[in-house]
Amino acid sequence: MHALNTERADGTGLKVTLRRLRPHDADAEPDGLWRESELLRLLASVGISAPQPIYLDAEGRHFGTPASVLSFIPGRVNAAETNTGPWTDALAATLMSIHAVTPATTDLSILRAQDDRERIEDIAQHTDDSPFAQEIVSVLREHCERIAPLPPTLLHNDYWAGNTIWYRDRITGVIDWLHARVGDPRNDVSECRSAMTYDHNEDVANEFLAAYERGLGRKLPDIWYFDLLRGIAAFLWYEFWLEGAADLGMQLDPVDTKARITAFLQRALERSRASA
Repeated sequence: MHALNTERADGTGLKVTLRRLRPHDADAEPDGLWRESELLRLLASVGISAPQPIYLDAEGRHFGTPASVLSFIPGRVNAAETNTGPWTDALAATLMSIHAVTPATTDLSILRAQDDRERIEDIAQHTDDSPFAQEIVSVLREHCERIAPLPPTLLHNDYWAGNTIWYRDRITGVIDWLHARVGDPRNDVSECRSAMTYDHNEDVANEFLAAYERGLGRKLPDIWYFDLLRGIAAFLWYEFWLEGAADLGMQLDPVDTKARITAFLQRALERSRASA
């Protein structure tokens, strides 16, 4: 993604964001930019701050790869290396506003349903070199049909601090809706928890969960299952995730980072045994 300063025909300036898909995203979401553009318009109608579509080049005729031009949201990414409490509170409150959008209140038919079983089988194809990851997949398969689903909501499906824009200590926008789905909201909660464990620590991830549950007014059941479902990606591809942390200005030690996410998953496995 790049911020561009452009000029209108009348000579006035306009700052925009150019989003170009990487090949693996284009393969995974062949109609993703169209869906994202439609969703961004819908988000504006329900009061969720996100970029608005200006131009869609779905076939890549002008930019060499599928791309979209979006409105620019001023601000910055907030990594919150200190004083994490207000940070986790704000991230939890914003996620709750996303989850307040449901198929019961809003037409979300442009989005596909989140298929947790499909995600498990996709991950299973990448675990040959890791007995630990294979154990996680086995537990996920065993419990997939046993976990009672929560009522479906809008899912960002890649919710973490790096996809939020901040201005004066407030979240002013949520970006990167390419992978949005409809499904169990615990997917988003644990996606964010995994990222917080990865670039901060599990205590911060627990702060975030506590803030979300305070807003919800109750505990989220079986969160260990979704910690495994979403956290295994951080374990398998932690080196790739380091690039995202670097974009936030965080230089993480790969060994320590892998150790944190491994411990996070081990504790989730322990809770899975306790629930059996």
